[in-house]
Order: sequence, then structure tokens, then C-alpha cells
Amino acid sequence: MRSRWLFVLVVLAVVSLIPVFVSAQTTGKIRGRVIDAQTKEPLPGANIIIKGTSMGASTDRNGNYVILDVPVGKYTLVCNFIGYKTVELKNIYVTQSLTTEANFALQSTVIKGASVVIVAKRPLVNKNRTNEVHVVRGEDIQNLPVRGVANIVALQAGVVNRNGLHVRGGRSNETARYVNGVLVTLPLGGGNGLSVINESVEEVAYQAGGFTAEYGFANSGVVSTVTKTGGNHYNLMGEVITDDIFGIKSQNYQWLGLNNTYSYGYNRYISSFSGPVPFMKSLKFYVAGERAYDADNATFFKGFHQDSLEHVETYYTLKPDTLIDTTNLYMDIPPGRRPGGGAAANLFNGNIVWDHKPIRVKIGGSYAYNRSQDHTADPRNFYSVPLRGRLHKSWNGSSYMQITHLINPKTYYTLNLNYFFNKQENGDPVFWEDLKKYGDPTLNPALVDTSKTRLIHLYGLSIGWPNTPQGNYNKQEQDYMGVKLDLTHQWGNHELKTGGEMNYYTVRRYSVDARRLLKALSNQKATKGTPKEMTDYDVYYSLFLRNFGYDIYGNEINSSKTYTRNVGGQKVSFNGEDAPKHPIMAAYYIQDKIELKDLVLNAGVRMDYFDTGTKSLKDLSAIKQGKSGTIDESNFGPDRTYTIFSPRLGFSFPVTDQTVFHAQYGKFVQMPDFTALFGRGYAETSNFLYGGGYAVLLDNPNLKPERTTAYEFGFQQQFGLNAALDLTAFYKDTRDLATLRVILPTIPDYRAPYFTMNQDFGTIKGLSATFNLRRTARVQVLANYTLSFAKGTGSNFTSHFDIAWQEATPVFPTVIAPLDFDQRHKGTVNVDVRTRPDDGPVFMGHHILGRVGLNLLFTYHSGNPFTRVAQDGKSEVFGYNAPYPIEAYNSSHMPWFYNLDMKLDKTFDLGPVSVNAYLWALNVLNTRNVLNVFRPSGDPQNDAYLQTPQGRKWAEAQTDPANAIHWYNAVQSLCGTRNVSSPRQVRVGLRFEFK
Repeated sequence: MRSRWLFVLVVLAVVSLIPVFVSAQTTGKIRGRVIDAQTKEPLPGANIIIKGTSMGASTDRNGNYVILDVPVGKYTLVCNFIGYKTVELKNIYVTQSLTTEANFALQSTVIKGASVVIVAKRPLVNKNRTNEVHVVRGEDIQNLPVRGVANIVALQAGVVNRNGLHVRGGRSNETARYVNGVLVTLPLGGGNGLSVINESVEEVAYQAGGFTAEYGFANSGVVSTVTKTGGNHYNLMGEVITDDIFGIKSQNYQWLGLNNTYSYGYNRYISSFSGPVPFMKSLKFYVAGERAYDADNATFFKGFHQDSLEHVETYYTLKPDTLIDTTNLYMDIPPGRRPGGGAAANLFNGNIVWDHKPIRVKIGGSYAYNRSQDHTADPRNFYSVPLRGRLHKSWNGSSYMQITHLINPKTYYTLNLNYFFNKQENGDPVFWEDLKKYGDPTLNPALVDTSKTRLIHLYGLSIGWPNTPQGNYNKQEQDYMGVKLDLTHQWGNHELKTGGEMNYYTVRRYSVDARRLLKALSNQKATKGTPKEMTDYDVYYSLFLRNFGYDIYGNEINSSKTYTRNVGGQKVSFNGEDAPKHPIMAAYYIQDKIELKDLVLNAGVRMDYFDTGTKSLKDLSAIKQGKSGTIDESNFGPDRTYTIFSPRLGFSFPVTDQTVFHAQYGKFVQMPDFTALFGRGYAETSNFLYGGGYAVLLDNPNLKPERTTAYEFGFQQQFGLNAALDLTAFYKDTRDLATLRVILPTIPDYRAPYFTMNQDFGTIKGLSATFNLRRTARVQVLANYTLSFAKGTGSNFTSHFDIAWQEATPVFPTVIAPLDFDQRHKGTVNVDVRTRPDDGPVFMGHHILGRVGLNLLFTYHSGNPFTRVAQDGKSEVFGYNAPYPIEAYNSSHMPWFYNLDMKLDKTFDLGPVSVNAYLWALNVLNTRNVLNVFRPSGDPQNDAYLQTPQGRKWAEAQTDPANAIHWYNAVQSLCGTRNVSSPRQVRVGLRFEFK
């Protein structure tokens, strides 16, 4: 603990010496050469400026220039030299962390003011790149028939989107996500923690491994998003997207030739406003907001109708004192959206920039509020209309302060101060935080005496009573304060860079079985004054309490509280160990980027520092029980800390302007998912170690960092003027991945728990290819294909729970096998066709076919692996079933996946307003792709239970066996909507822009 605070003080002391604040990870560099067009001689002293900004440079004696720390975006460069024509070079794109090359060949002139305007083409080959990098810019995002950064990244080579993004066979928590230089990866779960408005995105840069020493906290990939900033002119944009315009029934789409298509209540309302602050030319702003609403997720739901329920009432077991009208149980729900669900969100992104050379200040942030209701967690509840689905709320946001200080044209330093938070909460939509109401029999009809049951029995299938409240209440919060300091100096062909960063986290979590709380408190009161008296801690402890950062009641705390328990009639005081967790991730790096004509070299080393932020356990096999009945204080040790050095080396060999080879080697480290470190908390861990019932997977605060060694080799080849191929082979060796293992106890009566350990490993190898056809004759094509072999001993740290659960002496895998996200073949083809403004016939003075665009996006991949298991006569639909496997791990595969999306748009002007109207269709062919299956059958909608002797016996025992089978299959079909892809969805959009 002392070492952690010493580290914090040292970093803060260094930061206090910095006089200004600057930005990090959101800028690039422009370099090039200026020569005489006739003689090819260099022109020293030529001036290059970035139009509309204060940035620029002058050429040296060899005609070379460099402009450092240029924000991401599209620019016009202006080159001036006495006696030569002024040249404007338009459409120069600057990408974060990369170099953009812009060369000038000037023509001499005696005419004052003569100038030349050149529109540059986006380069197809970037010789500056030493690893595989893919960049998607805002103008391309606008044309794609997908929304959201995650969906955009999922289209890239090497990415598998299956329960999260998996880059080159890595687990979903192995990808670092940045937004405007702020790390937004969630420590618990490892997913993306910040919502970004799609229309606000200026650029998404995706690195598929091999990143330089500047980047860390990731073993597989880096996704960095930069949002837009204000320009020199005002811009007002608004957009509306909906699928409600045609109504809810499929028949309303028939005039389009689209049958079996429904409205799912998809609605998006977006607006943005940007430009200069009045009377302050150097101050610019950008703000954007979005309101989102979904009535339901799109599924292949067939609906339920009155005629299929004609015999149901006879078979309901209802007591005479029922509180509901049985007619409420009849349903006539059409196909399409299902009742009881829905989601809504409010999003905001904004920033303000002050550009006053040599200082540029940027302040910005994001905020999002999301609300959704889940009615599919237990499909049986669908029959209990009206639904009482679990309510989910979440809040996320970030703020940052950045200033750029250019010391001289060759040197600048950067500092990024930021704050990020993500909070999630879920529970009953009516009772919410009022925990005592969850178990109140007067409010919860399911909790009355068993002689007055509030369960409905439909052919033996227990279905929840209508309006039965949810049982559990949960919440968690993750936030951090971060600082990143960098120094960059351009020395000839060397770009020297060094810096460090630190993120100080605060993590809180709370969960309790609230439905049993009131009854437990009543028992507490009934035993007052007796040796069996229960304290409040005893009550909450018995309800599977999970808490840190909150006390037992759910109140936020900043340090551990002391509680009492009744042990043998004596009250014992003890430390609750429920303070919030404060892990620290920090790093220092140094790297040199050498840019020669025939070689680009990225060489660096990174030092990562990790502090787990939670007390360690001295011996996992001998955790002594204290007097309080919880883990004794003597078991705890100090926080585990780790310092690891990781070398990185990347090469790029430009053979010609059209052929570039690259190679990369690197070591990468990151901490495991923090859920495996301390996700349950002290109370629940103690409960399962010394309590009754069954063993569960417990946290291990002793986990060390996970390690990856990665290699890649590839080349970029341009064909002619407009096409290029990028081919990369990669290999990864992963070690010390977190996994579940059984710890055998050395103390009598101490239960054998399942702990997470650093014992999984794997190898991933593959080949990715990306083909890029620059817009030629109105057609642009971008296609990629990945051949990947992702194998390991486990897909995540809970992969082998079934093995530990069922076997007295479990045997865990020691040989690698395909991982759950091993998609052997995966590809994307995107074709964009756009007409020019003057194309097509003229009608009333307008080219009606001009500025029309059609974007077709085809995605495919081979089927995901799964393990067939024995159907042991248990229902996978209506109960937990962990049968034994009947084949090697992940030996079977689901069918191939194919999907076609489309976006058709037309742009036209109405005075000063540019209007873009479009038709957006997802899954145009209405393909029913399999995403998951019932493991005994390998079928997405049949668990094979009715084919077993036990299943047939159950059906025969019902009063109406045929109708019982019908209802069982109906519930399976409802479950199966989660196992197949979404059906066809048709949306329309209207976007207007005042410039």
C-alpha cells in the first residue's frame, strides 16, 4: 500500500512541474519535400501552412519540412516561395499517430499572385506504417449501412464479433479502446465503456496488434476514436432515422416487395452545431446530441395467437383466491416486436478548441444515459403479460483538458488530464432501490403462503405470476482519473518520443437477493433477546451479499466499515473489507521512429506497472476462518504489484512508391479482467468458503498479468493508379491467461473452491488480406478476408466451470483446441456506387440521378465451434443442465453466416441546405443465421428433451399430450429467437446540413 501512494505522489510531483496542458494520441504528422518542377532541385526556405490554422513550417536546405502535432482531419496545404506559383494541395488527410506525406513541385513565374490548386488523392499505400492499421473516416462512416464504433471495427480484417470484439483470436477484454485520448476500456468485463454519437466521429483507427511502445494495457488490439471539432464556418446538422414510418405490420412493406418485415420501433434523432465563437476567430466549438429509442430488439418472433390457446385455461392450476382475471392470460400478439421490452438513450459529445500558436487548448467530454428493460432473460415470463421485466440503467461519460505547446517547430510536449466513469444499475422497475419492498407479500403475490400458490402451471411448466417483481438488485461503478505526459522531438529523420501515463481507478459493486430481505429481517426481529439474535450483517450476509465500495445496505462508502456478527450468542466486531478497489495501471515508454527513404523503423520499450488495488491472499489452499465466521485478517497480504518491460520493434521497407513490406515483433502485457481479481468481494467469498450449498467460482486477488508475444509480416502492393492489396501474416503466443481451477484445501472442513488462476495458454496464427479499389468510374470497393486459427485451453476465465462443477477430481484441458470465437474464415465486401452531380437526365433543371449513392455491405464467416453434450433427460429450456461432453472441446461447428446490408441515398440542395434522404435495410435477404445452439441437439430451437425417454414420459403424463408438446415447442421457439440473427429491418433516414 505504501509503495502505491509513493508512486502516485511521484507522478503528481512530475505533473506539477509542467506549465501547460496538451493533447495526446489524437494527432498525426505531415512531412514532405518542396522542389523546382523543372530542375528537381530542392527549394530551401519555402513556407508551408495549413490553411485556416496557425500551423505551418519552412523547408530546410534539402527542401524537407515537417509539421508536428496536427489534429486528425482533412486539410488544405498552401506552399509559397518567392518567384514561384503558390500551390494549394487539397484533401490532405491526417491520421492519428501516423505520418502523412505531402510533396510539392513548384513552377517558376513572373506573374505576381499566380497560383495552382491540386486535389490530392488519398494514398493507397502508407510506407510509414510498420504494423497493420485500418482507418475509417467520418465521410465513409456516413455511407455505411451500420452504426456505432464497435460495428465499424467488426468489419475490419482480423476482428470477430462474438460476445464482444476479438482481435486476432484474443479474448474480448484484450482490446484497448480510446476516445479522444481517453482510455474507456471497462476494468470489469473489459468492454467499451463510453457511448459516442455516430455522426460525431471524425476517424476510427484500428490497430490489429503490433502497436508501438506508446500503446499498452492491451494484448490484442487498439481502437482509437477521434470526434469532430469546429471549423472556420458554422455548420448545423440534423438527422432522423426510423422504421416506424410504415407502421408495424408486414403488409405495409409489400409495395416495396419486402414481405415478413416489421417495425421494431427503431428511432434516432441527432443534431450537431459547430463553428467559431463570435468575435473570437481562434476559438471554435462543436456540440452534438442524440436521442435514441427502440421499442424492441429485432427477432424472428412468429407471434402468439388466440386460436393456439383454446385449451389452455383447462390446464392452469389456479387457487380459488386468485388475484387476477384469467382472461389476461390470453394473448393475440402479432409477429415482429414483442411486448414488455424497449430501450432509450440520451447522448452528448462536445468540445471547444482555442488555437493560438504556439499553444492550442482543447476541453471536451461525453455523456450518455441508457435505459432498457429485459424481458428475454427467462422466456417463460413472456407468457405472463403484462411483463415485469428487469430494468437496466447506465450512465457513462468522460471529460478531458488538453493543451498543445509547440516549443519550436521540431519539439513539443503533451499532457492529457482526463476523467472517465461508467455506472450500471438494474433491478425491479417499480421497487428499484427500495429493497424492502421486493419481499413484501402485500406487493409481491409470488411470496404468499404455499397453499395459496402464485405459480401458474402450464402442462407442468412453472410460469411466473403476472407482475411478479424481480428478485435481485445490482449496481456497480467504475471510474478513473488519468494523466499522460509525452515529449516529442524531430531530429533529422528521427522522431524521438518518450512519456508516461497513470490511471487511478475506483471500482464499486453491490448485489443482494432483495426478494428474501423482508423475511430475513422479520426473523431477526422475532429472535430479539435470544442467543440466536441476528445482526444486520447476518441478515444481508445470508442474501448472497456482494459488496465493495458500498456498505451492506447499498450506501456508497470510501473506506471499509466495521460490522458485528452474532457468533455463539456473542457479538463479534470485524473489518468488513468493503472499501472500494483502487487498482493502478501506469507505464513509461521510449521510442524512436526513423523515417528514411528505403526504411522506416519503429523501435521502443515500454515499462508497465500494475497495482491490483486489493489485498492479496497468502495461501489460497489454507484460508483460515476468523472469529466472525469470515476470512481471518491473518490471511491477507499487501496488494500485488508488477513491473514488466516490453520491447517493441517494427520495420517498413518501401521497395517502391507502390510496394512496401513491413515486419513487427513485440511483447505485450495486461492485467486480467478485474472481475476475476475481485469481482465478488469479501462478503460473498467468505459466504461460499464457509457456508453451505454449492461451490462457485471465486476471485483470486493474486492474479498476475497476462502475456502475449506477437509477430507479423506483410506487404502492401498498389496496382495501377487505383487499387491496392494489403496482405499480413501473424502469429501470437499467449501465456498466463486467467482460468478456473479447483484448489484442494489443507485445512479440515474448509471447502474446495474454484479460483481463477494464470494457467490458460494458446497460439493464434493467420493471414489477413485487404483489397482497396479507390473510387473509379463512380465505384469504390473495400474487401477483406481473414484466415485464422485461434486455439487455446480456454476461451475466458469461466470456460471450464462445468468440469469443476461435475467432477470430484476435475481434469482440465492441457492441449489447445478451437476457441469459442475461432471463426476460421471471415470476410467483408463493401461496394459503394455514387453518381456525380451532373449524371443522368435533366428534369425541371435538375439531374434527378445525380448524387445518388448505393452502398452494399456483405459479411460472411464460417460457423462458430461448440461442444456436443449428452442429452441426459434434462430440459435446457426450463432448468440448468450441465451434461457431460460426448466429443473433444469445440469439435462441432455451426452453419456458415451470410448477411447483406444496404443503404440507398439521394442528396439534393434546397437553397443553403444540403439534404440527404436514404433507405437503410439490414439483412436484405432475410437470412436466418445461427448464432448459438442447444448443445445436445446442435439445433438453435430444439434442445432434444422431448426425444429422450424422460421427455416422452413427461408429455404422456399430461392431460393433453399433443397440446403439451405444442407449448413446449413454442417456448423453445421463443428461446430460439436469441439463438438466430436478426431478421430483415427497413429504416428510412433524412439528414440536412446548413453550411
